[in-house]
Amino acid sequence: MERILVVDLSLDKILRALQEEVFRRNPMLVVGSGSSLAAGVPYSIDFPGMEALAETLREHIPDRLSKHPEGLAQWASCEASLDKLGLEGALHKHTISNQHLLSEIVQLVGDCVAQPDTAFCKHVLSGDVLSFPLQRLIQRLLEGAPAYDPVVPVLTPNYDRLVEYACFLCGALCCTLFISHGVSCFDPDACARAYSYVQAVSARGRVKGLRKRLRHVALFKPHGSIDWFHSKYGPVALGSEAEGLPRLMVMPGATKYEASLKIDVLDRHRQAANDAVSRAHALMFYGYGFNDGHLETALNTSMTRHCPALILAKKLTPGAEAIIEKYPHVWALAEGDSGATVCRHDGEETVIEEPMWDLDRFLSEVVEV
Repeated sequence: MERILVVDLSLDKILRALQEEVFRRNPMLVVGSGSSLAAGVPYSIDFPGMEALAETLREHIPDRLSKHPEGLAQWASCEASLDKLGLEGALHKHTISNQHLLSEIVQLVGDCVAQPDTAFCKHVLSGDVLSFPLQRLIQRLLEGAPAYDPVVPVLTPNYDRLVEYACFLCGALCCTLFISHGVSCFDPDACARAYSYVQAVSARGRVKGLRKRLRHVALFKPHGSIDWFHSKYGPVALGSEAEGLPRLMVMPGATKYEASLKIDVLDRHRQAANDAVSRAHALMFYGYGFNDGHLETALNTSMTRHCPALILAKKLTPGAEAIIEKYPHVWALAEGDSGATVCRHDGEETVIEEPMWDLDRFLSEVVEV
């Protein structure tokens, strides 16, 4: 792909390059947990990071598994590594095989995420949230999507529903492969029909129907969602909690990939996301830590073919640092000293005084101009 080579990384040249190289190519969006943390700050809502999830498990697992000694023993081994390795690191090191423990981890993680998610939803529905940066970004991507390809693909490993709220606020359709029959059921074929229309086309004196897609966000959640549940009738999406139904989510750690392969809805989301990545003309990573190897196989393939990409984050994780090192054409904007921005690209590093790593500022300087 054609790239703009920036030698003198002045602010003007950086902004122009990002506009030309990334946003005019209608990028696919990859949203990580950093987006949730940022969205909650103005409303004093704490979306949990891995440390908060670990503390929740520490507090509740012993009581929940008091009658299951094998599960308690596996948790004790894992818990001993939490301080040193963090939650995901500990779950990677210690394979969790006990079904009672697996189930409790998923339920507790889901409950922990659901509380701030519900609080944010209440702010949205009460009119307190008229706009937030993720919503503005998605709206711009939808507006920029061409008529011949009006779908904006969004991939998130998060369990929350912030992308859905963003679509609601900008009046956009959002397809998660669930469709409503009172209760939303997993039905990709019905979704394909619902998010498209038939246009009459005249050719050689004959009229035929040509199916075209409606403008919408295609949201891929290969790790599940807090409003997805297993039921007697298959996977369902509900607008509220469903006490007694197991959550359709996978837990952090080494078993994510294997678990997602075993659940058809999650595997379909993973495959659809991979297909979207392979077709993407550009990629934007917002608050994404590059900690999910099974999701990043397709992303790495795309960047290997020099697909333009931007990483926007408050702090670069070791995974993001590795991506920048491996693929120098990738742009990265992260927080520097005193709120400034460190821009990295093609082996160059430039300090920008403005907080361009912040999505709100980034939108006003790069996207909404």
